[in-house]
Amino acid sequence: PCSYKASDVVDTLVNACNGYGVKIVCDAEVKSIEKSESLFKVVLEDGSAYISRALILATGGLSYPSTGSTGDGYNWARELGYKMIPVFPSLTALVPDGYKIREDKSLHIDRRTKLSEWGSALCGIQLKNVGLQLYIQDILTEEEFGDLDFTDGGLEGPIGFQISRKAVKALINGSRVRVMLDLKYGVSLTELTTRIKEIWGEIDKDPRSARLREKERLRILLGKLMPWELIPAFTISHPEIITLERRSRTQTKVWVNLVSIAKALKAWSFDIAGYVGYERAVVTAGGVDTSQFVAKTMESRLDKGLYMCGELMDIDADTGGYNLQLAFSTGHLAGESAAKSLLRK
Repeated sequence: PCSYKASDVVDTLVNACNGYGVKIVCDAEVKSIEKSESLFKVVLEDGSAYISRALILATGGLSYPSTGSTGDGYNWARELGYKMIPVFPSLTALVPDGYKIREDKSLHIDRRTKLSEWGSALCGIQLKNVGLQLYIQDILTEEEFGDLDFTDGGLEGPIGFQISRKAVKALINGSRVRVMLDLKYGVSLTELTTRIKEIWGEIDKDPRSARLREKERLRILLGKLMPWELIPAFTISHPEIITLERRSRTQTKVWVNLVSIAKALKAWSFDIAGYVGYERAVVTAGGVDTSQFVAKTMESRLDKGLYMCGELMDIDADTGGYNLQLAFSTGHLAGESAAKSLLRK
């Protein structure tokens, strides 16, 4: 919306319903759904019930339970005899190994889990125009280019979310998952190495560098290659960029490995230990098998008059508004089809 407020979308939809005389009942938790011949009975926790010839299940998935998405729709569909595709969180944060201080090896890592020193150094950094590759069992599975965010959850942002579906599914299946970050996506390793050597030469010739130690010169070099705030985590992750040569008991020579810096910029590897669960996942993957429904109407092939739509179904998409579009499109189709079926009777 023009206001950039999600609440305005809700208000618009509610006002539209009110305009058509739709009755919205709140604080009415559903206990069960029963089917008898051509009628559906929705039983509430307080014992009251609603009976209708057409019923639409639009409960959403398991993502963001604080909004009321408890996953009840899956239970009702299962009780009615529908085949389910296993569900898992998608478009969620991937947690690199060592990013959080964990007490167990669970794949689901709560967002509130404390960050490690390395994780704290990365948290809050936003990277623009970088490359990200997903490897499953050391096989390149997906490659993305765009923006990446390091958050209190882990790897997020557009391209972090984009690879999360395959990554989470692979982790659940017991596969080894890692991602490779390319900070200089549009430059080849050879070109980057040459450029780094040129910059190092310029720093070496600068009179202001005469009294600087090698590590201080390195910091200047890295500052010309990446955001300043990324330098601490980068150096922690890549100790190979510095070599210490012990010349005597009291003397140590520091060597900066320019080729190693170039390689690290092009291929910063992160082993993925787990993922943030439904509490912050954008969407739930899996759900009710779509083959049991007519795509043109969203009506069940098994129970005439029953419709399902949105995240409850086994339909999910990439980040970028596509999941909202799926929800609106299938919801509109289900509502229109249900209304037409009632008018025909």
